[in-house]
Amino acid sequence: MNSRPILRQGSFGQAVKELQTRLNQLVRPAPPLVVDGSFGAKTKTAVMTFQSARKLTVDGVVGGNTWAALDQTSSTPGAPPPPPMPPPAGPVISSLVEKAVQIALGENGVREEPAGSNRGAKVDAYNAAAGVNNGALWCMSFVYWSFQQAAAQTGQPNPMPQTAYCPFLYQWARDNQKLVTTPQRGDIFLVKGLRDGKPSVIHTGIVTGGSINTVEGNTNNDGSANGIGVFTRSRSSSSCYFVWL
Repeated sequence: MNSRPILRQGSFGQAVKELQTRLNQLVRPAPPLVVDGSFGAKTKTAVMTFQSARKLTVDGVVGGNTWAALDQTSSTPGAPPPPPMPPPAGPVISSLVEKAVQIALGENGVREEPAGSNRGAKVDAYNAAAGVNNGALWCMSFVYWSFQQAAAQTGQPNPMPQTAYCPFLYQWARDNQKLVTTPQRGDIFLVKGLRDGKPSVIHTGIVTGGSINTVEGNTNNDGSANGIGVFTRSRSSSSCYFVWL
């Protein structure tokens, strides 16, 4: 039985240094990981690349099965170093997160009924999922609903806390070391802005691809934070914070 600690983003210490050293040998990320004992976003990406290549659960968490695969791959005496793993076809994300992106994109075109009311059968369902009343602003409710649906369809726990409030998710992400600077498909973006004259976050949605393509609710073609429906858009990375799940 493997007695090593379970490691995930936010972990630190000697076990993380050992992990980073092995990932540099086996995955060969470019540039190599800094062996500093701090499990950050780059270490998580390397872990997920390794898990994908070894047909393990791709979740970025180093538990018993991943440790065993790392040990097996690197413990053959006298064996030459393994060839570099081929890069994945796209960003390596969990099946639940990918499902959430697909579900959210499938809602593109949903509109409020009537426009400007924050109501409609679909909009009411988003707000109900997030636990708020009909007629509430619903951009965050749309994000939560998408992940809730993905969790139900994949049989996995929803990694997102139930909320309809952008500042709550931002604080949760800070507290749980979930903020990242380089977004990938499936991350949640939070638009920077002012609330009551103070810096805050005012709108949200899901990143669907590079440069930065999104799907978002309660917006419009101009990117409003209180629009009329679900739209696909592009956002500037400098205008947003990003949360990984």
